[in-house]
Amino acid sequence: MKSLSDKLKELSLFIEAHEIRSVSFDIDGTLYPLKTVEARWRKNFFRSPIRSLRFLQIRKKWENRRKGQMVEILPSDVAEFETYLESLLDETLVPLELRLWLRSLQKDVYFLTDHGGAVKLRKLGLEGTVIDCLKETQELKPHPRISEILKGKYGIVPERHLHLGDRWTDEAQAKLLGSYFQYLKP
Repeated sequence: MKSLSDKLKELSLFIEAHEIRSVSFDIDGTLYPLKTVEARWRKNFFRSPIRSLRFLQIRKKWENRRKGQMVEILPSDVAEFETYLESLLDETLVPLELRLWLRSLQKDVYFLTDHGGAVKLRKLGLEGTVIDCLKETQELKPHPRISEILKGKYGIVPERHLHLGDRWTDEAQAKLLGSYFQYLKP
């Protein structure tokens, strides 16, 4: 398995070789390991089991929506989910090497997330333009409307854009946009 250092070197070479002008990152699972957050969730489960179970219920609701079920996503669900997730995050989750690589990018940097984002980035000690898909389009990744706002509102040129993510949803969104995609998981 490649080290994070090797992955970042390969990404730098890819960015240079393909004349990439902008890079977007999925947040959860791409910038920090979800296994660590899940371990924190398990640890907190007995302190507030109802809140922890509610977190899982909302997550399942979103996955069902992605599968095409007509599930309504309420603003209160998003707020509840994000507040709980943020309680599990801190700067130590993002590897220092990844943090330094992010700062060294001389490209337009976006953080593309299904929900939330700004507070999450602050908790992780990162800065950048957050694109909250659910808030801006009422859709979760992948969806054509997300591609429309990426090109229209944010001026992303698909042929010169790289999206980094850890799930099929990220790869599918990059494909809808017509941009490059690379898998990244710390």
